[in-house]
Amino acid sequence: MKKSRILLTLFFYLVIGVSTYWVASIIYEEPDQSFRGTVINLPEETEFKEKVPVTLVSNITHTSFYIDGERQSTLANRLYLGEVPVGATIEGKADFYWGEMKSEKQTIQYGKKEYDITPNIPVMDKGMKTIFNEIIHTFAKERLLILVNKNPDLLTNVSDQLKNRYIEQMANTRIIEAKSKDVIINLKGTIYEQGPDYTDKLVVPVTFVNQITTEDGRVPEEVTQEVKLTLLYEQAYRYWEVIEEEEL
Repeated sequence: MKKSRILLTLFFYLVIGVSTYWVASIIYEEPDQSFRGTVINLPEETEFKEKVPVTLVSNITHTSFYIDGERQSTLANRLYLGEVPVGATIEGKADFYWGEMKSEKQTIQYGKKEYDITPNIPVMDKGMKTIFNEIIHTFAKERLLILVNKNPDLLTNVSDQLKNRYIEQMANTRIIEAKSKDVIINLKGTIYEQGPDYTDKLVVPVTFVNQITTEDGRVPEEVTQEVKLTLLYEQAYRYWEVIEEEEL
């Protein structure tokens, strides 16, 4: 263990020592001047951190919580954790049958007693990125095909509600040619939502860049749309379905 050396001058002192866990105190009730000119060795890593009472909450019942990156235990909705040092970091994680979720990492602060560590950020590994890219790129092409060909069967892997919405749009569109030029998927901005009956939904920000030609247009026009796509995981069939499209 590295040690630091400090020189104490003549005065009245409150002496505090460090235990192996948190902080213990040794208080001299009588004034003591015997420290004059004495060198005391203190561990270099000694830190005196104040602790504050902390309560954790999560909307996911099987959330594991981590303090300073180390797994501690699990909680079911709410847990009084006890006293935690100010400055420590805390986050929640949860495993699902389709992947892992985590919460944002938070720092314990003075005056804040409750921390929501609901895992709502999907951990996008290589496998999940591939699946989401395929689903969203396919939807990007099909949403244009249905408008040009006036054929609702061309729109697959979507909810009935979203398909009916495109059928209504199909009847009123004047698009005669359309091509998907680019699809920008913001996987880092994806968030988790728990639907009815504990269903799992992911909301993904997406930008569609399309080349559109209408009946009145002589040249194709580039159209950019920023939307949020909501995907629902169908556990029985083990696939994701696009159930909602909302323009930003």
